[in-house]
Amino acid sequence: MLKMIKSAGLCLIAFTPFASALEGVAFSHGDWELACDNTGTCRAVGYHKGYEGNTLSVLFEREAGVNSPVQGYVLFGVQQEPVGPTTLSINGRDYPTMAQIDAATGAYPLTPVQVYALLDALTGTSVIEWRDGQSVWTLSDAGSTAVLLKMDEFQQRVGTPTALVKAGANSTTGILAPQPLPVVEIPLYPPTSEADRQILAQPDLIEALYASADYCDLLLNETPELELWRVSETKVAISAQCWMAAYNWGAGVWLRDDKSGEIEFVTDAATDMADGMIFSVQKGRGIGDCFGAKEWAWDGEQFVPTAVFTTGQCRSVVWGGAWRLPTLTSQTIPPSNN
Repeated sequence: MLKMIKSAGLCLIAFTPFASALEGVAFSHGDWELACDNTGTCRAVGYHKGYEGNTLSVLFEREAGVNSPVQGYVLFGVQQEPVGPTTLSINGRDYPTMAQIDAATGAYPLTPVQVYALLDALTGTSVIEWRDGQSVWTLSDAGSTAVLLKMDEFQQRVGTPTALVKAGANSTTGILAPQPLPVVEIPLYPPTSEADRQILAQPDLIEALYASADYCDLLLNETPELELWRVSETKVAISAQCWMAAYNWGAGVWLRDDKSGEIEFVTDAATDMADGMIFSVQKGRGIGDCFGAKEWAWDGEQFVPTAVFTTGQCRSVVWGGAWRLPTLTSQTIPPSNN
């Protein structure tokens, strides 16, 4: 069962409704994938060839906007990290030794020269390697052109001088501009009363919860464990375990309207709750080298999605996942900061 947030005194505050005109996208092809979020920022990621040999991943990140540069990083697999100075080689040509590792990401930043040499090579067929004198890491170019083109398309760069693929002389006036980051201010929950908890005893409640959920077979147990807490003056939230799998599990969260009794399904994949937020984190496979996640925040009326991301493909680069690749991002302000 999820650990519920304790009740607090009602605090009336203004909040910013969640809304975003731009929808993020995710795309993958071959050994490459793309995630572009609702602010217009895109992240293209490539991996080593296939599933054998030394593992690595390269990330290209570019914000929306005409003059936004491409930032690049390389991350080596935890079981095959370089043991000395490491050189990038593209089609037999060596490029400067990498900078110091970035402590925040565990990745090595690439210089602008390295970034654009890689981007140029990845639009064709190339041999791309890193060498430390003892080991070799090979970056695949399978799927890179399709992913970089999709990145240009999302940011509306195709045919302009800023495009990575299919550059041209078209005007840059139509290039996607950076979009504002949505902000959600989370109000404190009102106290939950004993009368509120009596809702859990209503005979038709479990049937209504089950009917509205995508997948919640554990509600069919003889005595499912339910929890309830008040989230506003007119709504309560209800939670119950929904399903268990080999290395993932999920709990359901619903909203119930006091006046109508209407049930609103939020998710059946919740794994934690805290400070007015719901979190869902699920492994892509049992060894834990890749994850998918989603977050919701209470805005006073509903739980609104505030983050959707993965950590990249399941390629044994880093336990816990190589990168954070969002298609939805926002700023949440917890109750204590309102």
